[in-house]
Amino acid sequence: MFKVSQEVFLDQNFVPTTNKPICLVYANDNEFLANLLKVKIDKFAKDHKIYTALYIDRIDRTLINIINTIEKIKAIVIGENISQNLNDW
Repeated sequence: MFKVSQEVFLDQNFVPTTNKPICLVYANDNEFLANLLKVKIDKFAKDHKIYTALYIDRIDRTLINIINTIEKIKAIVIGENISQNLNDW
């Protein structure tokens, strides 16, 4: 797995230079750009045969929409805030 910021991932010139099978995308303050991500993740899976995962630190409506509409996401990595809330539950 290799990690990359959403900004780098969405750059049209971004080409992975690794043979690792999963690209972990994170966004500052969990502010994912749903429409742009959907297009890029679909294209990325087709062109590079690399799966995409998202690193999330909080769950909100935008994130739920992303998860529901992007079928090429293969994993979700949860951050400390979510895991702590699950642990406290």
